[in-house]
Amino acid sequence: TTTQPANGHESDAITRADDFDTDPQKPPLESQTPGVKKVERFSHVLYHSGKKGRTLLFILAASIGLTMFGYALDQGITSQFTVIAASAFSHHAEIGAVNTAASIIRAISKPFIGKLSDITSRPTTYVVVLVFYVIGFIVAATCKDIGAYIVGISFTAFGKSGLDLLGDIIVADLTPLEWRAFWSGLLSSPFIITVFINGFIADAMIPDHWRWGLGMFAIMMPVLLVPAIMTLYGVQRRADKLGAISFGEAGIARREGVKVRTGKDYLNLAYRGIIDIDLVGLILLGVGFALVLLSFNLTKTAKGGWSNPSMIAMLVMGFVVLGLFAAFEIFLAPQPIMTRRIFRNRAFICALFVNVFSQMSSATRANYFSSYVYI
Repeated sequence: TTTQPANGHESDAITRADDFDTDPQKPPLESQTPGVKKVERFSHVLYHSGKKGRTLLFILAASIGLTMFGYALDQGITSQFTVIAASAFSHHAEIGAVNTAASIIRAISKPFIGKLSDITSRPTTYVVVLVFYVIGFIVAATCKDIGAYIVGISFTAFGKSGLDLLGDIIVADLTPLEWRAFWSGLLSSPFIITVFINGFIADAMIPDHWRWGLGMFAIMMPVLLVPAIMTLYGVQRRADKLGAISFGEAGIARREGVKVRTGKDYLNLAYRGIIDIDLVGLILLGVGFALVLLSFNLTKTAKGGWSNPSMIAMLVMGFVVLGLFAAFEIFLAPQPIMTRRIFRNRAFICALFVNVFSQMSSATRANYFSSYVYI
């Protein structure tokens, strides 16, 4: 038996386990992964459980909204602490290296986080990114040198990337299409408020209490996000007790003849996820750019500058790894990050160059502008 979708989407339809379609010729559905299936259960429970469902939906929305408020504060404040921390360790010139490492990690982590949320579930992925976020700020707040600070900020970059992405995913999962743009835009509304208070908070922490300025996010973010995680897990368990499975789960049973319940099933999904996001290609791309870009940032503080063999080796290895990335994508990758057709698209190439120069100009200003104003 089937029930009508909760919010007008076919993917929200719920079906019983004995209604599997055994036609092997039908293509797999988009919602065949466990994370997508569980979100379909979330939607069914939240919108068909009366007052209790509305209460859970309110708690979820409030928690995610407050989390995005904390995220907006983080984005506006912690960059100021990076300047002070680098100066405290007498490595102010390495601010560029800190920001470069964080930018690379944020760029390559989003495809991985998105696929992880489909293979496991949204709340499980929230737990993973929250752990990275908290550990990163603890390391950065307690560091004794610039190297440890860069490690901490790199961890937080993964966490921030996940918080940003998962908020959009949850909104897309639980809102109808006609309201999706509105609610997605609402996630960015905290920036309208925080832009007026960031300076006051930073002034209270700079220059002597920057460690507490970082550490407060390791305390604040779990408090704001844990209610959303617990709500998502609670709704997930409640949906499982109903004995209902999603239309997407019927699709994977139809295609493979099994349901995703064992560790082996999840390992198979994880392998397919690695192939889908081209994890090897992402790692090669990230390592290559890290070696090239960090060599330009670190050469100013390295002994002897470009005459230092380690700087030359880093730059050469970066280009070698980028060459390996290109060869892997052309000859070996089952699912390349970009196809050859994209590189023949002149509109794409022009947009790419525009974005590159835009990022270069904004990053050049942003890296040291706060230092200039502070001095």
